[in-house]
Amino acid sequence: MYLYNKASDELIKLNFPCTFGREKGELTFPDDDVVSTTHGKVYLEKKKYFIVDLDSTNGTYVNKNEITPNEPHEIEENDLIEFGELEFIFCLSPEVDIEKAEQIQKKKRKKSLLSSMIKGKKNELEEYKVKK
Repeated sequence: MYLYNKASDELIKLNFPCTFGREKGELTFPDDDVVSTTHGKVYLEKKKYFIVDLDSTNGTYVNKNEITPNEPHEIEENDLIEFGELEFIFCLSPEVDIEKAEQIQKKKRKKSLLSSMIKGKKNELEEYKVKK
């Protein structure tokens, strides 16, 4: 498994489990002051991949959505993972198709936004019923 850094065109091989942070972990990013000392963890469980934000100061994002600290969040190939000032594409092989990854990320963000809007409308309807 790999993290592809679009900005530096760098491919980082991951060994699981992998803790990452500015100073501590198997994967460190000492030049990024926005990354927490121990920021998060990526691991494999039952053939699924997960990322956990270890209660970092500035959060961890998957496909532009902030994940809940200390709760495993499933990740899939081509997901955009952001923490600190870094952006990575999660890859299962060293072959990276950036265009395909970006299309998949857009679809996932759109689906997430639609889901949030529907949930918000349901909540508004429930509040309206309670007020009546």
